[in-house]
Amino acid sequence: MIGGMMKSKYHIDILPFSIHKKHPMKFDENGVILSKIPYTQEYGYHGTSIASYVIQTGDESNLQWLLDNMKNGAIYHNFVFPFYPMKKGWVGGLAQGLLISALIRNNYEREAKKALNALKKYCYNGQSIEEYPDVEILNGWIYAIFGIYDIDDTTFFEENILNLKKKLNHYDLGYWSKYDTFDGFPSSLFYHKVHIEQLNALYKITKDTTFKSYSDKWSNFSNFTIKKNMLKKNYMIIRKHGVLGTYERYKKRKQWKEEDSSSL
Repeated sequence: MIGGMMKSKYHIDILPFSIHKKHPMKFDENGVILSKIPYTQEYGYHGTSIASYVIQTGDESNLQWLLDNMKNGAIYHNFVFPFYPMKKGWVGGLAQGLLISALIRNNYEREAKKALNALKKYCYNGQSIEEYPDVEILNGWIYAIFGIYDIDDTTFFEENILNLKKKLNHYDLGYWSKYDTFDGFPSSLFYHKVHIEQLNALYKITKDTTFKSYSDKWSNFSNFTIKKNMLKKNYMIIRKHGVLGTYERYKKRKQWKEEDSSSL
């Protein structure tokens, strides 16, 4: 693999929130994960969750679901997030990157190459890997980079590393990180910690101090031990960087009802 033999342990301990222990989920009769689709009351098959679970456990039932539901290397999503420009049947860089890792780590090299080709076809815009169509999200891009690393596509990996380094300043709020460049929302605490772990992993892989620099900078949030003070400082940073106007849009996300989202 790039930089040496691939280790069995995944690059970071935290995987996307859809597989996080606090996220509602069930299992179908075959043992395949059913995740609660955000902003709905529906449970359904979510490629991101299933691939993450395979990375964590190597579970054969969930691995088989991935193999059975790939179409020309892509996992198509049959739900939408109304606040992003997408239609049912979209292909996302996050899920594809995790899919590549899940497959290659379980010795499905041919299928993993198909997943990589689908990632390049549907999710790469020449400058970044998009988690959703026309939407660049930091954690999703880096998870996709991990998949590219796992499958040993050196040229594509180095291209994305260079592009990511150029874009990291767009995610910088001082001591905090942005979640995306679409609305510029500050990351939740969960995803802020994900970003820090991801950048530390990229530093270990590449030895590029750019990643360590941002990881160290964003880790300083832990110095704010008083919650009230931390919230105040976060507010001031958001205000300074001009994304406070997105707050009303953020509230609307919380208010969406089941009928506002396409159900499975």
